[in-house]
Amino acid sequence: MFIDHISVYSDDPRKTKEFYETYFGGESNQGIKNEESDTIAYWLSFGGGGTAKLEIIERPEEEKMGENNLDYLRMAFMQDSKEEVDNKIKELEEAGYQVLKEPAETEDGYYSGLILDPDDNQIELIYGRPGGLHCPTYKQRKR
Repeated sequence: MFIDHISVYSDDPRKTKEFYETYFGGESNQGIKNEESDTIAYWLSFGGGGTAKLEIIERPEEEKMGENNLDYLRMAFMQDSKEEVDNKIKELEEAGYQVLKEPAETEDGYYSGLILDPDDNQIELIYGRPGGLHCPTYKQRKR
């Protein structure tokens, strides 16, 4: 069993798609239009040997929650070094994205920082040892 994809809602899916393309190297399709709800969804894949995809779905007008939107997601992107975590957090902050947590060592031996994407989803940038607590099946994925 494996994760095929994670879906997030977006009030501006094109802007969110461009965020993941620009800062995380995502590769997107041209978008799929849902005629019934008059919304669009983009599917992004990322390098690094993984197969999981990110689906960015336009939130239908009747489901927009405004300022009190409580449905959010947290995703983590593994970096190759602590310096890459630091550099990516700095790059995103300079581009105007909110940093929720500056990079630091965590209790479980990882190094991570946390930002918000354009839809207020939490994006964690992490560096740590393969096969640690967050990746018990690492050896299986490396085949």
